Amino acid sequence: MEMLAFMKRGTKQMPTLDSNLSRIVTKVRWIVEESNGRLKHWQYLAKTLPNSQFPFIGDYVRIVAALCNKYRPPLAAKMLHLSQRVNTLQERVENEGLDRRGLIWKTVDAADVAPDFPLHTENDLRQLTLGIYQLRMAQFYSQEHFDIDGGFNILVNDGIPGLVSAKIQSRHVLAKQYKCWIGYNDGVVNGWYRKCKAGTGVVGICGHISCIV
Repeated sequence: MEMLAFMKRGTKQMPTLDSNLSRIVTKVRWIVEESNGRLKHWQYLAKTLPNSQFPFIGDYVRIVAALCNKYRPPLAAKMLHLSQRVNTLQERVENEGLDRRGLIWKTVDAADVAPDFPLHTENDLRQLTLGIYQLRMAQFYSQEHFDIDGGFNILVNDGIPGLVSAKIQSRHVLAKQYKCWIGYNDGVVNGWYRKCKAGTGVVGICGHISCIV
């Protein structure tokens, strides 16, 4: 049995593996919902059934579940794989001092923030978030991130290719913002890191990172 990890006294962020584990625990509900959704891809199981079908429902569900288990990819396989990875972008930010005050990050317009930044379909985003909850939250975070002129501030550094940054409003503390970084290369997002308590995790991008992407 696993449970949510807690920060140790005197630390500002969870270690990556603890953050990954917490994400796995909170994702259990999504796995259940997604597995139910797979069953409902079959038209028979997607609708309300009459009482006359009650004796047969169990057999039909077992047959469909067996087909899903045989021919569909495991729901949690990717998450379990990612849960053992460290956050290489966090290591880069800390080792290269990318969060130091003396480093100049300039604000650019969202329309031309990074011409080579990968474009994503909704399905691509779901592969990054490993679910839809973060995409829903990203809509609210995006609205909070707009300035008074309707601009969405993204930061870049001309000397650091393949990396964008932003400051995102804390979900819990009105007066606090967190720095976020997103790394990309060869048309794909390959890393993310934010300086909140659970920002080291790599098991899917969070709502804050999603709104930037």
